[in-house]
Order: sequence, then C-alpha cells, then structure tokens
Amino acid sequence: MKRIGLLIASIALLFIALPSLPAQDEKKKEPDKANKDEPKKVDDPAKEEVKKEKLNYSFAFVTKIISANVESREFTVETKEVDPKKVTDVQTWQAQRFQQLTQQANQMQQQFNQASMQKDPKARAAALQNIGKAQVNLQNEVIKFQAELAKKDIYTTKPYDIRAHDEAKVRAMTPPVEFDDLGFEKKWTKKELEERKDKTGLPGFPVEFDQLKSGQYVAIYMAKAPPKDKDKDKDQPKKKKKGPDDDPAPAEVKSRPEFIMIVILPQSAK
Repeated sequence: MKRIGLLIASIALLFIALPSLPAQDEKKKEPDKANKDEPKKVDDPAKEEVKKEKLNYSFAFVTKIISANVESREFTVETKEVDPKKVTDVQTWQAQRFQQLTQQANQMQQQFNQASMQKDPKARAAALQNIGKAQVNLQNEVIKFQAELAKKDIYTTKPYDIRAHDEAKVRAMTPPVEFDDLGFEKKWTKKELEERKDKTGLPGFPVEFDQLKSGQYVAIYMAKAPPKDKDKDKDQPKKKKKGPDDDPAPAEVKSRPEFIMIVILPQSAK
C-alpha cells in the first residue's frame, strides 16, 4: 500500500528543527547607472526637482510603542527574543506528536497486511474500508499538527529603550488627520494626497513627533553607529589602576540606541 508508505514519509518530514529568526537587514538595490551623464529634463524651469534621499540605517524592525516621551524624543518599544524554555517545550511537544502519528501509521500498515491475507472477500473489503477511513483520519491529524505547530510561540516580549537621532524623521503610512474651520475632519482629494506625499522617496507622509503615541505599531530604522576614532583613543591618558583608598568610579550611564526614521503603520498592521 504505497499511499500509507508515502504518508509515513511525509510525517517524518514534519520532524524538523524550529525555523531560525528572519534576517532584519534589507538588501540594498544599486541605483540605475544608465544615462548617468545625461542632463535631466525639466518641463517647468520654475519647478525644482526634489533630490531623492537615501536612508542610511543599520537595520529595521516592526514593533509597538510602549511609552513615548515626545519632548525628550525618547521611546520604549517592544522587542521579541527567542525564549530557550519555549523552544524546548515546543520541541518536546513536536517529538511526542510525531511519535503518536508514526504509531498510527504503523498500526494502519499492520491492519493492511492482515486484510491482504484475508481469504473471505467480504471480510477483506470491510477491513480495507476501515483502513481507508483510518487513513483519512491520519491525514487530518497531520494537517492539524502542522496548524498547531505554526501557532507555537517561541518568543518573549521585552522592553527596548531608544531615542531619536538629531536628524530623525517621522512618517505615517496614512494621511494626517486635519480639521476644517467648522471642526469637521478634512477629506483629502487624490490630488491633495499626492501633493502631501514625501517626494524624497521615503515612505508615507511626513508628520511631526507629536503624532507618535503609545500603542501604535511602527517600523523603526535604527541609525548606524559612528565609526570609532582610533587616533583619538591614542591621545587619551591611560587609566590608572584603582587603589584601596580611591573613591568608587561613577556608574557609567548607557546611552539609548538611536533611530534615524520611524514610520507609523496603519491599524491593520497589528
């Protein structure tokens, strides 16, 4: 019964290691070098062409704002880290379910072998019919196993403190809410939306920092760390070894990592 053998093989393929975390770095596309030296044509000389801006960042990730201090431009967001205990729990559950499904498949194979040796045609047909039902049930169990495995969570949420870079920008993927003189929310036309969009090539609409609030889902682009000045370190005097009578050194204050751009995502991004 080849179908049963194939089913056992498919179950074995399910017993794989947990997927690794997706890389957060994005591949940068090289600009089109064609017609590099040709002058750009401008239909209306009064309209100056907006220079496309290249965002220089180290990595980006999507998260939720836990707290926002707009005045100091300091924020606390959520991050997810792989929890070793959860990974172990999922692997244990995965191994147990794999063993159960394998036992079901082996029992079904034995029943088929017994049915094939049955001399009574009616008894053999009845046995094969029962095996067919068992096969459908096993296939459903495999599908259920795959769905449950996909829902398993191996991450733990932790707070992550960040602050805005001096040149940080704020964008929103939905147009900003404005009100007319009567207090009604303004309805943007397609032309108005196009005019308000950022022409520098950055995503969304430009907005101010006061649009950032706790509970929002955002995409954060972290700034690259400045290169270390080796010559400057050479000029610094070497630290003396601490003596028994010396005062304790002041605790070093760790600065928050900086982001270069934050994009407010629609509510549907949750």
